[in-house]
Amino acid sequence: MSFSSTYSTSTSSSSTSSSPLHFHHVEAHGDKMESELDIVKAWFSVLTDSERAEALSSIAELPCLREIEPMIQTLKERKRDLWRRQEELIIQPPNRMKWVMPVFPHNTQDPKWAAKWLRALRLHKYEKCLAGLSPSQVERLSDEDLQELGVDTVGARGKLLRAIQSG
Repeated sequence: MSFSSTYSTSTSSSSTSSSPLHFHHVEAHGDKMESELDIVKAWFSVLTDSERAEALSSIAELPCLREIEPMIQTLKERKRDLWRRQEELIIQPPNRMKWVMPVFPHNTQDPKWAAKWLRALRLHKYEKCLAGLSPSQVERLSDEDLQELGVDTVGARGKLLRAIQSG
């Protein structure tokens, strides 16, 4: 869309002139442009000559869109670059090591062996079930024996049996 307008102002503030600001349209774009110009004309018509001159000089100092567009594009590119850098700087959580099954303490003399071993297995809630048993006695337990001792879940019994067999 190309729009060009010229304006002329009256130097005297006579009340006989209906509008001291005259717009000459070279090319306009539809009714919207006409209504916008009517608003500007109405606004300028209520200004004094000095206010009108000040407004026109302020408008003349505004940069045109062709001058601003490259700056806008540069700012957008800078913003994208900063977002990329920020994404690179975000600290990713380290890869957690896979949990390793603790070794069954076959020949230990430690009286708290069951508590330590079950804590390492994350089954410490069954510590009371194995209290008073030696490692050699626990080695010989079956699934039914563990169930009778109070290890009630299938998953916990399976984990205990795998830990005993792997060690």
